[in-house]
Amino acid sequence: MEKFKEVLKKFRENIGIKLCVIILLSIVLTVICLYFSKVEYTKDMFFLYFKNKFIVLLNFLPILWLMILLFIISKRVSVAFILSTFLSFGLNLVNYFKISLRDDPLVMEDVTLIREAMNMQTKYSIKLDFRMILVIIASIILTCVLYFIFDRNKERVKSSRKNLIARAVGVVITVIVGVIEINTVYINNKINQKMSNTSMINIYSYTQQYISKGTIYSFLNSYSSMKKSPPEGYNKKEVATAMSNYKYTDIPDEKKVNVIGIMLEAYNDFSKFDEIEFEKDPYEKFHQLQKESYSGELVTDIFAGGTVDTERKFLTGYTYFPSNLRKKTNSYVYYFKEQGYTVEGVHPCYEWFYNRISINRNLGFQNYYFYEDTFKNYSDYIAGDNIVMPEILKMYRNHKENNSNPYFSFSVTYQNHGPYETSVNYSGINYIKAKEEYTQENLNIINNYLNGIKNTGEEVYKLTEELKKDDEPVILIVFGDHNPWLGNNNSVYEMLDINLDLSTDEGLYNYYCTPYIIWANDKAKEVLNNDFIGEGEKISPNFLMNKVFELAGYDGNEFMDASNELKSEFSVINSNFCVINDQIVRNLSDDENYKLNEFNKKVYYWINNFKER
Repeated sequence: MEKFKEVLKKFRENIGIKLCVIILLSIVLTVICLYFSKVEYTKDMFFLYFKNKFIVLLNFLPILWLMILLFIISKRVSVAFILSTFLSFGLNLVNYFKISLRDDPLVMEDVTLIREAMNMQTKYSIKLDFRMILVIIASIILTCVLYFIFDRNKERVKSSRKNLIARAVGVVITVIVGVIEINTVYINNKINQKMSNTSMINIYSYTQQYISKGTIYSFLNSYSSMKKSPPEGYNKKEVATAMSNYKYTDIPDEKKVNVIGIMLEAYNDFSKFDEIEFEKDPYEKFHQLQKESYSGELVTDIFAGGTVDTERKFLTGYTYFPSNLRKKTNSYVYYFKEQGYTVEGVHPCYEWFYNRISINRNLGFQNYYFYEDTFKNYSDYIAGDNIVMPEILKMYRNHKENNSNPYFSFSVTYQNHGPYETSVNYSGINYIKAKEEYTQENLNIINNYLNGIKNTGEEVYKLTEELKKDDEPVILIVFGDHNPWLGNNNSVYEMLDINLDLSTDEGLYNYYCTPYIIWANDKAKEVLNNDFIGEGEKISPNFLMNKVFELAGYDGNEFMDASNELKSEFSVINSNFCVINDQIVRNLSDDENYKLNEFNKKVYYWINNFKER
């Protein structure tokens, strides 16, 4: 027995053995993480990972690095293992559910939105399946085994100063190695190309690209989108000179009209899909409004989430965001403000959601009202459109009573935010004509969604009826931010046979398109000499304000002048494709890439060089 204890003690104290165990545990944990990285794909995707050495290696190294770091800090194999499992497997679980529920992978920037994530997770049904539970139980058992083998009855010897220094140096070196790895390997485009694993995915889907390379690697690779590097060839002085050639144009006083913008949560017109038969039309008022408006479709860059992408592209005109908007930022909001407009808006959700309370101020809003200061008075719940639309009208009328200057407001609704109840059809109204192959759960989802959509359309129409009576000119801009979540893994879209195949033009438009309406009352039509009626082109959100200004006869600021130059050829800028001269282009020519890069230089300059007027 004593001999066994002596052997065990030598075994415990052998750093080489511990390192081998840590490497072995890291390999096991990598395999587990890769298994869950495939999300809902078959096991074929899991086996495909092992056909690319870069995928395996670059998903393994961060786990090994983490386990070594935790071992140096704690001096315990069991602690290093359980904490590494908690972090790496936990990361995979969060990504698994985020993709399953919202078709939206976990990226590094999501860490900055942890409060929103904690709030949103209560709205989704998250259940661990037996595989996940099995991993958790096995990890706990293995931790206990490791504890008894390596860490139990470990002599508590006070570390010498030399020992503490050695550990501190070890931690510092390990951290430095990790930082270097991220900045030289994990955001390296050439290495990313070597990770190509496309045989089972649609290469135009970011979510599927993310899955194809493993969660650990893809999460770390998403850091590249946070670095905010300037476009290739960017030179501040050169771009400043180029921007000086564009014009800043004031709006003539006699042409200034009130402008009200409303972005509708998850609003889309499903009547455009021939695959759907309606028993009751939820779009009656919306279609009536379309006939009275200039209307078309936005081609957004998001699906079922990421609201602020559409919102902030509309307010700024930017094709991308090389800044976190944490400081004063040039925007169309500031342009209205410079032209003497009062600029404000409302959102019935919480002020911290997407940090709107700070960012909207940085974009130029003088006042912005949220649940905490306004809508909490109406209800303990986030207000619906039957409250939000009258509040928007009330704010406009209050402004008129107390001010003589023009008015710009932009508001974001919350009604119709997913998920939608699966177990019951709350309204009892069947908007969709049921077919034998339709499931009741999916029918409940779509009917609950459409009931909210019907109400939204009615409330917007009521707003226009009130604005028709107004004695001042008003333009109303209404648009959807993205398509709705409709069941895990887009089950309702699949049930309704709606094509979401991003390799086809139809699938791209079905996936990304939402409607927009630009409406004007009679007084605005008279002042601006435009009837604001017609069928609009497909445009991306960054060009929507351009279209409003075009109809109103406004030229805007220098940035809009530059943006109009790009818009003459590019009508849609999406992260996966562009629409150029009315044609979807997935692979840009050298000339097209050059033009887009030149504009992106202007975006980078304009967003990072606020111009006080």
